[in-house]
Amino acid sequence: MGGEGLFLATLTGPGRIWLHSLTPSKVAHRLAAYLGSK
Repeated sequence: MGGEGLFLATLTGPGRIWLHSLTPSKVAHRLAAYLGSK
């Protein structure tokens, strides 16, 4: 699997949307670094 695909969504309301093209392990690593810096 290449992880490629097209996804369409309608987003409404307050908040932040993060769009990334990362593998799950890279997402976890970056979230851990972000949460550890707080």
